[in-house]
Amino acid sequence: MNRPIHRILCLHALVVAFLIPGQAQAQAFLFNVPLDLKDIHPTYTVVKVTCRVDGQDAPVGESSNQVNLVAGAFHGTLSVPVEPGRGKSALDARSYTCEASYCMPGGVNCTSAIRQSTPATMVQPGAPFTPSVSGLIQ
Repeated sequence: MNRPIHRILCLHALVVAFLIPGQAQAQAFLFNVPLDLKDIHPTYTVVKVTCRVDGQDAPVGESSNQVNLVAGAFHGTLSVPVEPGRGKSALDARSYTCEASYCMPGGVNCTSAIRQSTPATMVQPGAPFTPSVSGLIQ
């Protein structure tokens, strides 16, 4: 069934990363990503959001979280905690990027929402579409 996707994804206003107090060196970033998805092609039953924190010259950390779509839709907030990788510090963080992907059952065979390469991932003309968000960490 190849039906157009009316609204794939709106990452409305990503709550900027913040440091969780009380942790010494390995402080986490928590991204609360509002999602407004509907009419997602039935091939995809899971949406996954991956958030990456970058330093000046190298990645600091990356993580993802996913949620099951119900009848091709999800409206809510998905939290994605990101811990600094080995040898990295949250103090090195300079920027972030969060990107959505659509996945088949079980969260496998994911396709980036940015790549509209098949009829199942095309956005209907005029529909709001924000497949990723990014910004500075100050």
